[in-house]
Amino acid sequence: MRRPRRTTWRPPGDCFAAARALYSGTPTLIPLVFLAAIGGAVQDRPVSLSAVRVTAGPAGPVVSIAAEGPLPSPTVGVLDNPDRIYLDLRGVTAAASKTTGAGDVIARVRVALHSAAPPVTRIVIDLVRPVGHSVDLSRRLSGTIDVSLRAAAETPSLPPAAPPARISSPSSSPSSGTQVASRRPGAGVRQYMIRMTPFIQRLEALRPVLESIDKRSPVAVERVDAAAVEIERLRADFASMRPPGTLVLAHDLLRNVCGLASTALSLTSLSKGGTVPSEAASAAAGALILLARARAELPEP
Repeated sequence: MRRPRRTTWRPPGDCFAAARALYSGTPTLIPLVFLAAIGGAVQDRPVSLSAVRVTAGPAGPVVSIAAEGPLPSPTVGVLDNPDRIYLDLRGVTAAASKTTGAGDVIARVRVALHSAAPPVTRIVIDLVRPVGHSVDLSRRLSGTIDVSLRAAAETPSLPPAAPPARISSPSSSPSSGTQVASRRPGAGVRQYMIRMTPFIQRLEALRPVLESIDKRSPVAVERVDAAAVEIERLRADFASMRPPGTLVLAHDLLRNVCGLASTALSLTSLSKGGTVPSEAASAAAGALILLARARAELPEP
């Protein structure tokens, strides 16, 4: 009777090829599993902030956040009383600091550790008055995030509306078809509001969940999951719509509401019905504030 042939187990050759490539510099295809293991190990290490600077930009001041490694995508929110913008950076550490602003836009910039486990650093931009802002993440992986502020007010004041003009001529009379000009919203605004109203109603239906997260009250996992699915659908719907020029601000606010709400729901889902994380509560509060501002900007449907 022939004995079975004994074999010796050897690790997959790709692992050795990957190791040789790392040390010899020889170009080769490194398995994705190997790269994922390395990436995961690096990502678990906290990143330290190295500087927060305020410089002058083309449209207003720019707050540049620099770190010693790649930065995560921040959770961004806007609060009032007093007016401020905050960014939460998960997995980032920093020593408490304060930078005095310049001009009539930024009062100061504060940096502090918002949570120790997991580490979350919060950067707060205290504003002199409400202004618009944009966050540039194009250099995030190289350790820099820029927040650009617009020196002009976010909601510029409009001149008072003139009284309706009466169209008249020397021979005109009520019976000759004289009409009074109407200041009703244009056709583009009306069509936009007809399409937008159902979406706003769906967004308002998520308010109880966001309010519970804002208060850090336990929320059932099923409610959080259902709300997360709905908010992603709304984000896609808002992204596909093009608002008229007079409603661009309100539309952008609604898109930011969806972004903050998505962040709040994602972080809350990690708690699995337990204590709501503080960063989730901050994102939910920002979503509720922006929702109220967006509703104030929109005309009646």
